[in-house]
Amino acid sequence: MRVAICIGTFHRQELLHELLSSLSQLTFHRTRRPTIEVIVVDNDPAGSANEICHGARAAIPVRYVIESKRGIANVRNRAIQEAIAADFIAFIDDDEIASPQWLDELLWVQARYGLDAVTGPVRPKFVGHIPEWVKKSKCFERPEFTTGTLLNKSFTGNVLISSIVFKAIPKFDERFQLTGGEDTHFFSQVHRAGFRIGWSQQALLHEVISPRRANLRWILHRGFQSGNSWVLSENLLCNGTRFRLARFCKSCVRVVNGLVMSIITVFINRGLAVRHLRQAFVGAGMFAALIGRRYQAYAASNPPIPVK
Repeated sequence: MRVAICIGTFHRQELLHELLSSLSQLTFHRTRRPTIEVIVVDNDPAGSANEICHGARAAIPVRYVIESKRGIANVRNRAIQEAIAADFIAFIDDDEIASPQWLDELLWVQARYGLDAVTGPVRPKFVGHIPEWVKKSKCFERPEFTTGTLLNKSFTGNVLISSIVFKAIPKFDERFQLTGGEDTHFFSQVHRAGFRIGWSQQALLHEVISPRRANLRWILHRGFQSGNSWVLSENLLCNGTRFRLARFCKSCVRVVNGLVMSIITVFINRGLAVRHLRQAFVGAGMFAALIGRRYQAYAASNPPIPVK
């Protein structure tokens, strides 16, 4: 069995080094160890990640390529092209750290439940000085499920995908280059095509959260972007009057409920208030998409790889 672990990166040498170090320590107890190749796609034409990848080759097979065409979908699609000979492609972000059992658990659950794609938990790893209200807000926590639970969506921060899927859906939609949400759109197509997406609770990753993200501005911008890209994706798959009316109502409920609850809780629990306010921004992002506004979070000169 051949597995390609694909990583998109841009100017994150230290984080990439930590990720590659964790991948060199993968263990296999539930499944037979596969043939593994790590494919790093650098979106920096100057090749700033080359040295890190070269140094990691002593511990784990690493293939380093540069994708000079800007955009997150371009990076992911280049990774798919490079991994064409693999039986499975695993996507992991360059700001994450793999647990030793991560890939073993994904492969075991895939075989045990006959899945076409398997995803798992990503939990925050706070580094540096992080305000306590940020941790209590739980804005960086994601839903988790029982192993084997079937899902209708996934994301590229922690997922194993069978090569069969790419024969039906060969790439990520390039219309999401600067907005993000390309993985939401991709896995919506995967689900609609009848492929089985499931959960592996033990396939654990940790996401490094620095003070750069652990602040009110970043949290609210991320909420707006999430709501915006979510509805943009749905617009391409199920547009229509009934859909737009339903999404309009949901966006209004999120905005009103989020604002009211944030005002009620702000003096009781700041973290909870921010969590509610973030939901209001998610609703605002949804509404913006409904009226045709694409929030291009990566349109500036900053890296197009999402800061999740």
